[in-house]
Amino acid sequence: MYQALYRKYRPGVFADVVGQPQVTRILAGEVAAGRLSHAYLFTGSRGTGKTTCARIFAKAVCCLSPKNGDPCGQCEICRGIDNGSMLDYSELDAASNRSIEDIRRIRDEAYLAPAAAKYRIFVLDEVHMLTNEAFNALLKILEEPPEHVIFILATTDVQKLPGTILSRCQRFDFTRIEPSVIAGRLVEIAAAEGRTLTEDGAALIAGVADGAMRDALSVLDRCMSEDGVLDAGVIAAVVGLAGRDALFRLSDAIAAGDLAAAIRLTDSFYQASCDGERLCRTLLEHFRNYMIVKTVEDPSDLLVCTREELARYRRSAAAVPLETVLFWIDQLGEAAERLKKSTGSRAETEMAILRLCLPRAASSADALRARLAQLEQKVGALRAGPAAFVPAAAEGSQPSAAKAQTPALSGEPAEKIPAETPPVDDAPMTPPFEGAAMPFEEDDAPMAPPFEGAAMPFEEDDAPMAPPFEGAAMPFEEDDAPMAPPFEGAPLPFADASPEPPQTGANVRLNEGSFPQWTAICDEAKRLSPPMIGLVDGSSAVLNGDTLVVSSINPLFHSIVAKNEEMRKVLLRAIQNITGKDLRMKIV
Repeated sequence: MYQALYRKYRPGVFADVVGQPQVTRILAGEVAAGRLSHAYLFTGSRGTGKTTCARIFAKAVCCLSPKNGDPCGQCEICRGIDNGSMLDYSELDAASNRSIEDIRRIRDEAYLAPAAAKYRIFVLDEVHMLTNEAFNALLKILEEPPEHVIFILATTDVQKLPGTILSRCQRFDFTRIEPSVIAGRLVEIAAAEGRTLTEDGAALIAGVADGAMRDALSVLDRCMSEDGVLDAGVIAAVVGLAGRDALFRLSDAIAAGDLAAAIRLTDSFYQASCDGERLCRTLLEHFRNYMIVKTVEDPSDLLVCTREELARYRRSAAAVPLETVLFWIDQLGEAAERLKKSTGSRAETEMAILRLCLPRAASSADALRARLAQLEQKVGALRAGPAAFVPAAAEGSQPSAAKAQTPALSGEPAEKIPAETPPVDDAPMTPPFEGAAMPFEEDDAPMAPPFEGAAMPFEEDDAPMAPPFEGAAMPFEEDDAPMAPPFEGAPLPFADASPEPPQTGANVRLNEGSFPQWTAICDEAKRLSPPMIGLVDGSSAVLNGDTLVVSSINPLFHSIVAKNEEMRKVLLRAIQNITGKDLRMKIV
C-alpha cells in the first residue's frame, strides 16, 4: 500500500525536525541530562511538528540505547512506539475523547506500573477541546503524578487552556516554518523520489502551506502524479491556484480601474476552479507583497518569490500609493469573511474586485484616503513634468468630466486669483454652470454687473440707499430691496474698500479671511475628524445673517464634504466650538 510522503519522511530523530531548533535542542538536552519533567505542553499551528516531536521524545526517554538525546530507532521500544504496539505509550485525540470519563480512564491507567519501558507516556492531542470537567479531572493527576508517568499535551489553541494547566507544564512554542526552509526540504524529498522540483515550484508550495511542513508534503504528494518537471505552472494547475502572471495582470487592471479586464480575469480564475475565498486570500497575500516592497528596503527575506518576480513587484508597487494598497488589503479581508457566509460566492467575489477598482464606491475613511493618495500621486507626476505623467485608465473605463482641472489636494495651497486683475466694465457675470455653483447667489436673483468705486457689494446701480435700521444689515439682498448704509455699531460684514473683480467658471472663489474665524474652524474640523485633512483646504466662508456660506475651489470638498452628512455635521460642530453660536451652514 502506498504510504503518504508526510508519513514516509516523518523525522525519526530530533536532528531531522526542520524549522524548530528552539524546541529540539532543549528536548534533546533534557533527555541527555536526565532532567525530565512530568508534563510538557507543545503549542503551535498545524503541521509544525508537535506530534512528531512528542513521539521522538517518548522514544528517546524510553529507548534502550539512546544516543546524545536521540532514540536509536532499532530497539523494541522504538519499534513498538512507531508501529503502535507499545503498551506504555498512548496517543489520544482529545477532540473525540474529551469527556470526564475519558480522563478518568487515563488517570486510572497512569497509576499502573510500566509494562516494558521506564515510563508510561500519554500524548493528548488537541487538548484544548476537553470539557471543563475533564480539565478538572486532568488537573488532579498533573498536581500529584506518579514518578513513572509523563504527560505531553499538544494544542493549536493554547488560549483555551486553563491557567492551572499551563502553570504545571513545561511549555514549548512551535513556530511556523520559514518558507525557504520548507522549499529546501521539498526539493530534497522530490529528489529522493526521483523527481525534479524547481525552485519556483517549491516556493509556490511553501507559500500555499503557510508554514506547515505536513501541508507542504501533502501538496507535493498530489503533484507527484504529474509527469515531467514539477514547476510553478504545474503546481498552480494541480492545487487550483492562480499563477503569479495572472495575479499581476489582475492587480494591474485593478490599479488602472479597468473594470472589464478585472472582471474577465476574475472569471478566468473561476473557470480554473479557483473559488472566491481562495482568490481573495491569494490576492491579499499578493498585495501584502506590494506593502512589504513599499515599506522595506530589502524585502527578499520576507517574500517567497524569484528575483524576476521581485523586480516585477517593485515596478507594479511603485505605481500605487501605499494608502491604496492598504485599502485593497482591508477590502479583501472583509470580502473573504463575507464569502464564508455567502450563498452567491461568484457575485460576492466580483463585487469585491469592483470595489478595489472603484474606491469611490466605498464610503469608508480608508477609501477616502486611498482616493486622496491617488490624486496626490497624479498631481506630483504632473508637477514633475508632462513626460513623467502617464495617466491611468479612468475609473470604470468612463471618461472623466474634469480631466482638465487639477484639484487642490492636502498640503497643496490653491493658486490665488491676482487682486490686480482689472474689472471688466459692463460685462455681466457669467451664469452658473453645471458642477460649479456661484457663491452668494440668491435662488432667483440675477447677479449684479460690476460697478466702479467703493460701493456696497451686490448693490444695484440705481437703487437708493435705505436709511439705517436696527440690527445688523443683511448683505446679499434681493435686487429690489435697497441696501442699508453703514451704521454706528456693527459694521456691514466683509465689505471691501475696493471691488473684487468678477470671476467666472470653476475658478470662482470667496475672499479668504472674509470670515475671521474660518481658519480656526477648519483646524477644529481636522482635529475632530482626521479625514477632513486635505478636504477643507482651499475653502472660505462669509456670514449671511445667521448662515455661514461656505465655498471651495477644491473639487474634493464638493464631491465628498458637501455630499457626506457626517462630514457636514463635523463642520457644524467645529463652527459651534469656535464661534460659540448655533450658526447654520450653506455650501455653494
